[in-house]
Amino acid sequence: METQGSKVTLPAGLLDVLKPQSFVMLSGLPGLGKTSLAHAIKEMLWELREGKVGIVSSDDIWELVAPWGYSPQINQRGYQMMLDLCTAYMEQGAVTIFDSTGLTKKHRNRFHWAAVRARAYGANPVSVWFPPDLELSIERRGSVIDEERLRSFAKSFEEPSSAEPFDFIFEASPV
Repeated sequence: METQGSKVTLPAGLLDVLKPQSFVMLSGLPGLGKTSLAHAIKEMLWELREGKVGIVSSDDIWELVAPWGYSPQINQRGYQMMLDLCTAYMEQGAVTIFDSTGLTKKHRNRFHWAAVRARAYGANPVSVWFPPDLELSIERRGSVIDEERLRSFAKSFEEPSSAEPFDFIFEASPV
């Protein structure tokens, strides 16, 4: 499937496990296709089920709350906004896709509440992650994000595990 100028491949079985009010967390280095995958999932679910799908993009939230830089207070507000949007979408019956780097378990655990909320609605918390591909990330995002920062991201990446609050974990591939 092509979306936003990129080809994306949905992980096998992903659409089968998504129910209304599911929470899907996308994680991986910048530039590997998380945003394209989020939009592809949304398009496919709409075509198959005419269902509600909401996308919460951490890039969009950070652009709104921190255009001039970060501070502990700004970071807290940004994370709270993301969690509030995820919750609001699920409350309205939407599959909620959280498009974030989600590099570490610590980062992903900030959204544990969204996974708990999805389960309370009888839906599934799902992780979809992209294995680190530093060279591709640099190629696609190196003009926007400092290369050393991308290298640091790649070093800190932790693959999602069954110890985290996800019922399903899928590996995605950038195309």
